[in-house]
Amino acid sequence: MAGDYPGGRAPRVLMAALGAVAGWALWWLDAADLAPRLHLGGFFGVAALAGTLLALIGPLRIAVALPAAAGIAGVATALLIWASFRFDGPGLGDAAGALAGIAGIGTALATPLAAGRLRGQPGYATAFDITWDILVRGAAGGVFIGAFWATLAASDALLGLVGIDLIDRILALDGLAMTLSGAVGGLGLAVAHEMQAQIAPHLILRLLRLLVPPVLLVVVVFLIALAVRGLGAVFGDLSAAVTLMAMAGLCLFLIACALDRDDAAAVQVPAMRLAVRGLVLMLPVMTGLAAWAVALRVAQYGWSPARVIAAVLAALMLGYGLAYGIAALRRGGWMARIRRANPRLALAAVAAAVLLLTPVVNPQAIAARDQLARHADSPGRLPLWELQHEWGRAGQAVMGRLRARGDDPVLLARLAALDAAQTRFGFENAEERAVATGLIPRLRATVPVRPEGAVLPLRAFEGLAPYQLTELAEGCEAGRADAPGCVILLARFLPGVADDAQGVLAYRQGGGAVLRHFVLRDGQMAALGGWTDTASGSWAEIPASAVDDILNGRHRIAASGVNALVLGERRFVPGPK
Repeated sequence: MAGDYPGGRAPRVLMAALGAVAGWALWWLDAADLAPRLHLGGFFGVAALAGTLLALIGPLRIAVALPAAAGIAGVATALLIWASFRFDGPGLGDAAGALAGIAGIGTALATPLAAGRLRGQPGYATAFDITWDILVRGAAGGVFIGAFWATLAASDALLGLVGIDLIDRILALDGLAMTLSGAVGGLGLAVAHEMQAQIAPHLILRLLRLLVPPVLLVVVVFLIALAVRGLGAVFGDLSAAVTLMAMAGLCLFLIACALDRDDAAAVQVPAMRLAVRGLVLMLPVMTGLAAWAVALRVAQYGWSPARVIAAVLAALMLGYGLAYGIAALRRGGWMARIRRANPRLALAAVAAAVLLLTPVVNPQAIAARDQLARHADSPGRLPLWELQHEWGRAGQAVMGRLRARGDDPVLLARLAALDAAQTRFGFENAEERAVATGLIPRLRATVPVRPEGAVLPLRAFEGLAPYQLTELAEGCEAGRADAPGCVILLARFLPGVADDAQGVLAYRQGGGAVLRHFVLRDGQMAALGGWTDTASGSWAEIPASAVDDILNGRHRIAASGVNALVLGERRFVPGPK
């Protein structure tokens, strides 16, 4: 892993100076009152240029490293700024981190590939060496920065005994802390490169290889348990896909450690080679399950920007899994085949990052179009807050189309709640109340009342809580074409309440039905309670047919036969268990 600098003080001064300039520039950009797009592009551009340049100095001469770093960072920054135009300036804040993360991943993957080509050694071995060189030097630089500030903190504590506050004075000077951190980090990188023979990653690689057998055991146990418990216990949640992809990523990392740069440096113990090959063969299963989990989530809820990114990542991981698995199934030279596939797979990952920053794969536009098409006839399920505030101009374009419709009371209620809310939590609370209130006219027109000819007060449904109105509306929609899935029966159940001022609210829910006793107070339903089965004394489980029975008169009102405990003028009956 020899670089182009044999040692000396010049690289140290150069690296420390570059780090100091980068640290000061990042501080200035963070402190300056810049427009969101300019701040994002400037901050990422400086960080990408400095990080790439400091990483390449060593593997490459400065004269080669500088234009290479400028090219990589410039392309990544340009793509990032292009992608930022998916959002209005004020709405960029929440998405800036995700966009910068995608651009940063592409930059990190492209750096060792470009360095290998610029050295005239585009093979996997060179890319592997450069990658580990960058990782080891970066870790050393980070440790040196931590040690520097720990030393400064200890010195500050000591000097504080005599009334000298060192750190406070440093932090009081604008930008000095960031400038010092950059300089110390650059110096650490330079010293780490000078001593690369002593701190080569061979020991780290051999220690990491020891994790292959336990990780293989965990994966095998997981797959066996999954086969026993069934897929339904795991899938349907995006977090399952994230967990599977994270584990697959760990497997890829450990496999890379085991395969090393070539067969001579790879694992040699037969049992370890067998474990590595077993882990490779598990990859297609793990990545396939991750892709399936994402697909199930999309089928259930439709696309969101996070699911689009997760789908791209799952596709990349599945590509790795299939390439590795196919290589391991063939006899002879399977490790060399995996190494040959790695640069192409890394280029595919870079290409995916590029596409995510271009209109070709615009997660916000894909999600907005899909949600509109998916819920065109049921606007009550549209993610309005996300469309308005989180999905950029594509989401706002869909919102414009929704506002132009203006023919659905539920949608109008949700839009009114959205316009009035300042926070997402406030919108969700206001939305629940607004949607429920918007359901009342529909319920008045659709919920049948028995006995025939009975009439509810106009304000009857206003007494129900929002969730009760929503449950009732969903129950009514669960009925058949010739009969709704809900009914209200006015009848005398409690003494002291008029026959037409109490009754039963019945509606379908799940595979059964819900019965609620109510009384009318000031013309509104109140005191909704469940029902007790007099045979068992427990809460009653009501079959779905109960709604039809009440609708069609297949019921009667009768005394329950429950005896009361009389104490003075009051009577008490047993309640549910």
